[in-house]
Amino acid sequence: MDGGFWLGALLMIIVIIAADRLIKFLIRRRRSGC
Repeated sequence: MDGGFWLGALLMIIVIIAADRLIKFLIRRRRSGC
């Protein structure tokens, strides 16, 4: 298969996981702050 497709899919998964962790961290921080 095309290597670029797998590279793009892996990059998307990493971005989604990083965004999810960041959102949870911000929600926890905001909740503890208020």
